[in-house]
Amino acid sequence: MRFWLVCFLLILPAAAQACLRPVCAVSPDELSLAQVQDFEKLAGGYGPGRLYRRVIEAGDVSFGEHFAGQTRGAGGAYDRIGGAATAPLRLAPVPKGELLSVTRIDQSRVLNGQGPAGFPKREAEGEGAIAVLFVDDQAALSLDIVGGEGGTGWLLFLSRDGAVLDRHELTDLREETRAFHTAGMVPLIAALVLTNDDPEGIAIDNLRYGLVTQLGAIGLGGAGGAAYVLAHAVPTSQ
Repeated sequence: MRFWLVCFLLILPAAAQACLRPVCAVSPDELSLAQVQDFEKLAGGYGPGRLYRRVIEAGDVSFGEHFAGQTRGAGGAYDRIGGAATAPLRLAPVPKGELLSVTRIDQSRVLNGQGPAGFPKREAEGEGAIAVLFVDDQAALSLDIVGGEGGTGWLLFLSRDGAVLDRHELTDLREETRAFHTAGMVPLIAALVLTNDDPEGIAIDNLRYGLVTQLGAIGLGGAGGAAYVLAHAVPTSQ
């Protein structure tokens, strides 16, 4: 076992070894992710978009506003989610059903949270919370921020029992991709909650997840160093 551990640590890319918190922010180029939810199969519209009053089920991932046990409040024009999620982790319904909207931007569709002002008011679009629930726990993920105007976002990572794994402050929001992985690339992330105070609000697109594995290897691409980290090694002696 000791030989295996030494071999694993020697070939683990420096970016993965340097993670000193439960969930680390990394460059998107460091991850190889097999699944993507781009919202292109969902009905959308221009302007305020298409309103979704219930949780959006999209295969192995679901989208809502917050989780059962959490509370929904307002911080000015923005949603604020408080309290602890309860087990079993599940997305909660929203009063009046004003939950999420899918908006067409050029040839793409993006997902907006609806803030306290309520659909279809412009000051609601992109200022509401977005909650994400995965069927399977994830070791890594990335998402595209759409429409950031330099504000701040907060991304809460939850485990399957509703416990908080980590909370990241996303400063200077812009049109960009934000990526994360757990310490040691262990599948622990069951859910996310994203809130913001951006002047124009934000949407998300291209949620990527499903860390690539091949023959017991963990996929790490680009600047991460080695293309794969071996998940096991054969000892030289018993």
